[in-house]
Amino acid sequence: MLPRSFCSLFLSQAGLVWRIEIIVSYFLLSTLKRHFGNLRLDRIMQVGDKVKDFTLLDQYGKPFTLSENLDGGYLVLFFYPAAMTKGCTAESCHFRDLGAEFKEVGAKRVGISADPVAKQLQFSSTNAFDYPLLADIDGQVASDFGVKRRFGPIPVKRHTFVISPSMEIELILASELNMGLHADKSLAYLRSKVAK
Repeated sequence: MLPRSFCSLFLSQAGLVWRIEIIVSYFLLSTLKRHFGNLRLDRIMQVGDKVKDFTLLDQYGKPFTLSENLDGGYLVLFFYPAAMTKGCTAESCHFRDLGAEFKEVGAKRVGISADPVAKQLQFSSTNAFDYPLLADIDGQVASDFGVKRRFGPIPVKRHTFVISPSMEIELILASELNMGLHADKSLAYLRSKVAK
């Protein structure tokens, strides 16, 4: 058994270390706030959440408003990190290739990234996309959905949201590496809804 004096010394030193850790943590957070403004950790939207309406320019420079594009059907909104990159091209082309199947279930496909309108047009023209690509240049919509990255070279997380006609999230898919998963699982979900 350890002597009482040793335990008291240990506890007092542990208490001191604990207090120092709190002070250092507070100092670091204060410094980060001063340099980066009010930091907030965006919450990724959850199934059942109501989507905030938004308007962004598509690849042709035309305004696209979410609520005006639901017209009684579902909308599959997929966030991709960067136009003209290998992974994003594979994902977006898979959505293109399944166009007839999405039409059968009455769903629209919409891609979105932080790329400017001109880059979205290049991406769309190069790959013959038959759906809108939205330019979320300031990342506000990505932030609202909770998929905007705060640090690093990749501006958004690769996520797909299936949005109901009442503007509620019904399905969320997240995969950075499986490019086919987003279109395949969205379509499978929508087919199951139609079959009911």
